[in-house]
Amino acid sequence: MSIFTWWRDGRRRRWLDQAFPDAWLDTLNANIWQYECLPTETQRKIRKCVTIMVREKTWVGCKGLKLSEGMKVTIAGKASLLLLGVEDFYFGAVQSILVHPAAYVHQPQATINLFGGSGSGPVGPRAILGESWSRGPVVLSWREIEAESRGQRLGRNLVVHEFAHQLDDINGGMDGDLPIFEHALRKRWEEISEMEYTRHLGAVQRGQPTLLDPYGATNRAEFFSVASETFFEQPHRLHQEHPELHAVLQDFYRIDLTRWIPSHVARQRQPASVSQGANEHSAGQRGEPTDAAAGGALPEFSELPELQNADDYFTRAVSFFLDGLAEQAVHDFTRARELNPNDGEAHQQRALAWLELGEIDQAREDCQQALTLDPRDHDALRTRGSVLLLQGEFSAALNDLNRVLDHDNRDVKAYYFRGRARAALGEPAQAIADFNEALAVHPHWPQALLQRGLAHHALGHEKRARTDLAKAHHLNPEIDAETL
Repeated sequence: MSIFTWWRDGRRRRWLDQAFPDAWLDTLNANIWQYECLPTETQRKIRKCVTIMVREKTWVGCKGLKLSEGMKVTIAGKASLLLLGVEDFYFGAVQSILVHPAAYVHQPQATINLFGGSGSGPVGPRAILGESWSRGPVVLSWREIEAESRGQRLGRNLVVHEFAHQLDDINGGMDGDLPIFEHALRKRWEEISEMEYTRHLGAVQRGQPTLLDPYGATNRAEFFSVASETFFEQPHRLHQEHPELHAVLQDFYRIDLTRWIPSHVARQRQPASVSQGANEHSAGQRGEPTDAAAGGALPEFSELPELQNADDYFTRAVSFFLDGLAEQAVHDFTRARELNPNDGEAHQQRALAWLELGEIDQAREDCQQALTLDPRDHDALRTRGSVLLLQGEFSAALNDLNRVLDHDNRDVKAYYFRGRARAALGEPAQAIADFNEALAVHPHWPQALLQRGLAHHALGHEKRARTDLAKAHHLNPEIDAETL
């Protein structure tokens, strides 16, 4: 035993030999709703964790906030929930806990994209509630914690969320790859978390209500922290709606709150499912050809106000298209073309709108018009390649898409469409290579996963095929998981 460990353990024993203050106990009963439901020995464990964390951590009130002992006990008590199943661990990497009065403004250095990983480039200032830094500190908003403690944020627990990131960081990196040393449990976590994260991401993209907070779709690290919040705040619902996820988290945290917390108490803390609008930046959705033709000629829109020039019509058309109003977009792109016949971009964009309406021939004609104006219009080449795919002209489609990728070897949609063309031409290995390029950028693109699964099936790679198809189905249940 090192001299430091001997000194630290002796100091802790002296703290723990002292009576737990009555005021602290009142705070736990008032602000940690789970506390009164726990067995006596488990309550004692929380008091031990609270004592050590309050005494050992450096507590900093930011922007003039004066931290009371009650505030420290509340935060330490919530963090202690994560430690009920372990011994002699008190978030040693967290030296400091910074508490802001409310949400605070932070200028991050990089964005986090929906598909996982850090994006590049600065983004504007944003108000945030908390942060968890590798090797500390943890930063929290007291107003949010207070609202949660009063039952105004049912189902949420900011402290659990941020300190779960610290557990994730134990083996290096907050990435959802948990510090699990038992091989069987690690394998279960990898398999179940992959399935549950994929399903959650798909539901959020479709705007469906979810038990887990939609923020969990940000990346795997956030999924673990959001799942941990639900595990401690809504244990019965998690057990009922996501039994496998509940079971693996139960084994990771080594506790099962459903044994101790009566279901009627849990129901009182149960919010409605959380919903979020579909993400408009989902890969492979916007502008991708559909197999079913809707038919229909150019509609009349006498109710739309007349605009001044071609640019105004083009701008409004793009807005209509992004809002899913393809017919209105076709109308305005047409007006833009009438006022400026040499605008190749209006031709190309109207082709995408025609595709949304299932009008394949009109889409091809617009692509041809755009390419007549500019034979090097790679957007028009990509769109025409997708049209040729739908019309069964696979070699011609391949030629267009090769030209696009010769110009820009980072064009993700071109890789996807070229993979479709190669698969149709009986080249599944080359198709897989193209789908791999697309999925390297957007690993949760259901159509690309489906097509890669079919290509693997063509090569006899049945295990890989089933894996891709199952993942595609989790993201989009309309994809038949039994296709193979």
